[in-house]
Amino acid sequence: MPTREGIHLVVDSTGVKVYGRWGMENQNSWLSRKRRTWRKLDLGVNEATGEIVTAVATTNDVSDDQVFSDLLDGV
Repeated sequence: MPTREGIHLVVDSTGVKVYGRWGMENQNSWLSRKRRTWRKLDLGVNEATGEIVTAVATTNDVSDDQVFSDLLDGV
C-alpha cells in the first residue's frame, strides 16, 4: 500500500554468480561445459522495516551510480 511518509532507503549491491550451459547437443560433449558469469544486484532496503522496496539487476560492468536513479524510481 503506497504511503506518503518518507523512508530511509539504504542502498547496496552484491555480486551474484550465475551458471549456465552452452552447446546442449550432448551432455557428455566438450561443448556442454559449464559457463560462469557474474551479475550485480542493487537493492534498496527500508531501514526501519528491513523490507526490500526496490531492486535492479545488471551486468557486473555497470557502476552503482549508474543505477541509483533507477532504484529511486522504483520507490
